[in-house]
Amino acid sequence: KKHSSEEHIAHKVEHSKDVTFIFGGAKVHESMHVIKKWLIDKRINKILLGGALIPLFLHARGYKIHKSLDYITRTNVIEHLEDVKSILHGHAEKIILPVDVALNLDGKRVECYIEDLNNEQNIEKFKDAEIFDIGEKTIALYSDIIKSSDAIVANGPLGVYELENFHSTDNKPSHAVQPLKKTEIDVASISIKKVFRREVEEGELED
Repeated sequence: KKHSSEEHIAHKVEHSKDVTFIFGGAKVHESMHVIKKWLIDKRINKILLGGALIPLFLHARGYKIHKSLDYITRTNVIEHLEDVKSILHGHAEKIILPVDVALNLDGKRVECYIEDLNNEQNIEKFKDAEIFDIGEKTIALYSDIIKSSDAIVANGPLGVYELENFHSTDNKPSHAVQPLKKTEIDVASISIKKVFRREVEEGELED
């Protein structure tokens, strides 16, 4: 029965013209594949960014990402930079950037607006800071978008879930669909691989 339900949801999402995607985690190649595919098909409503995509997209937008630049360089995430710039140029209205982020500063969670990343007064303060999560303002923004969506596909955690100060909690957008009743909104929230199972079978996405 569970499998049948998942297949029903996957079928609904595959045939929907307005799907909201939540991309988190560290598998940027997988996320970029899906983003480009569905933008071409013009079936994406909004894309909510999390995980390693946050520093990548902010860097493409010209924001200083401080020590996160070392991370996206070391992990080859930066190889997708030109694709991201192209996506932002052609589909900026579809991409929802965080309005604030949570930085890991000496093991402590420090939230700031993304504009503050470029503030000259913060350059020295944030030089060793890494972007580990979205901030509270972004949590509220993402949650509102999720609650007004007909179909949702979520992939990966929005923050560094291994650390207590940065993992998703019940207040985070990735969990916003859970308390919603079916009578209030028809939300389909499933994993990327359920929707794109054919690409997994063909080896385009990691299983």
